[in-house]
Amino acid sequence: MTDHQKEKFDGLLDDPSDIVLFTGPGGTGKSHTISKFIQGLPAGKSVMLTTTTHQSLAVLSEMMPKER
Repeated sequence: MTDHQKEKFDGLLDDPSDIVLFTGPGGTGKSHTISKFIQGLPAGKSVMLTTTTHQSLAVLSEMMPKER
């Protein structure tokens, strides 16, 4: 992660917006970024995920923390 990306990522964790949208072509690290983002949220924060394909749903389901 570049310094600029880390700064933006940490900013989301410090003050999450109501809606955060991750977009990009397959294989660019969206699922990895989303799972790390969710792991970094304070306990009690709710998260709603949507996907456009069953494959992306399966990938995200595998990567999501089971307990927080």
